[in-house]
Amino acid sequence: MFSNYSLTFALVGTAAAISREPLATWKATNKKTHDMDYFVPQFGVDRDIQATHSNLADSEQVLKHKWNVTKAQLNPKQFKDYTVPNFGVDHDISYNSANLAAAEKDLGHKWVVTPKKDLPKPHPTDYFVPNFGQDRDIGTSFGDLAWAEKTTGKKWVVTSDQLKKEPFKDYRVPNFGLDQDIVNTNAHQEYSEKALGSKKWNPEPYLNNNVQVDSESDD
Repeated sequence: MFSNYSLTFALVGTAAAISREPLATWKATNKKTHDMDYFVPQFGVDRDIQATHSNLADSEQVLKHKWNVTKAQLNPKQFKDYTVPNFGVDHDISYNSANLAAAEKDLGHKWVVTPKKDLPKPHPTDYFVPNFGQDRDIGTSFGDLAWAEKTTGKKWVVTSDQLKKEPFKDYRVPNFGLDQDIVNTNAHQEYSEKALGSKKWNPEPYLNNNVQVDSESDD
């Protein structure tokens, strides 16, 4: 027969065993969220570090002085409130300011930068985009390719070496004359000018002034 104390201890021990991981230690194991302790290849000293060491060696040779850094020198408290010389505005800033002033003068417009806090709310990002399947143009291209391969009896296989080559330049393009759409447009323009009894239509003013013509006007 177990005593009340033995039974209580057994229940408490069982509860503790259930609430913790079955390990040989009382410390819980953190779950791995990413790969750890993997092999990292050794490519030697970074080039920036090598350049720094080389520059340090050159400076010590020129100055005939060995630079020895002590722990006291590494104390961050001594690097506070030190004098920073003022050499004026950086040349790049001066150039940018001059270019900005010239552009504002030419355009007759003052560029005012809006603070970030006053900018409008940015457009939504990472939103759901429905999948309507393959684009029709892509499907048409695949269909044309299949027809061409069947007609010529040859399978078109693109290799990685072909993709690395320079694109074709200065190749011969046959001249089949004006496109039929251009021919139709010219004919329609000529017919309209004749029917309306107007002079030759000159689109140049519209192109220069960026005038938009509303073809669906109620007039």
